[in-house]
Amino acid sequence: MTIVILENVAFSYDAVSSIALHPTNNYSYLVDGLLALSALYTTYLLYGEITTVNDVAQILGKAVVRFWPAYAFCVLFMWILFPELSSGPMWIHGDTVERCSSSWWKNLLFINNLFSVKDTCVDFGYAVSLGAQYFVPLIILIYVARSRLFAAKVSASLKRNFTGLFKNFLWRWY
Repeated sequence: MTIVILENVAFSYDAVSSIALHPTNNYSYLVDGLLALSALYTTYLLYGEITTVNDVAQILGKAVVRFWPAYAFCVLFMWILFPELSSGPMWIHGDTVERCSSSWWKNLLFINNLFSVKDTCVDFGYAVSLGAQYFVPLIILIYVARSRLFAAKVSASLKRNFTGLFKNFLWRWY
């Protein structure tokens, strides 16, 4: 009965040779573009607004209060209510239920992208975690750039290089 589902996956990977269907299977480029545009837009909006450390704290606090409750609802739904929903031959959710029962807290702390896919609860959460992990340093860099532009550029470059090294380390050793 699960062969139908596996066949759909196999058909989608057969479509990778088509350039038009490639983004459906390899959407990491789309997420990278989304993160870049989000950072550019955030910088554009906040460059003149952040002048004190209190402004940094207020912006980070507003972002958490605005976004975290909805995201927490999604994670808690997947952890608590999703296992209670029915299952059937065309809808098997045992793997998701097992993952959520032990790793829901990683999503709520925005660290789930540092773990394997088998250790996370919400599948789209890696993009949310990346956005959160890049938002905090971005706000700090915007604050630093107001008075020390060169220091902000060096810090951004170091963050980029460290992220690349850390990502490669995780891919090779984890």
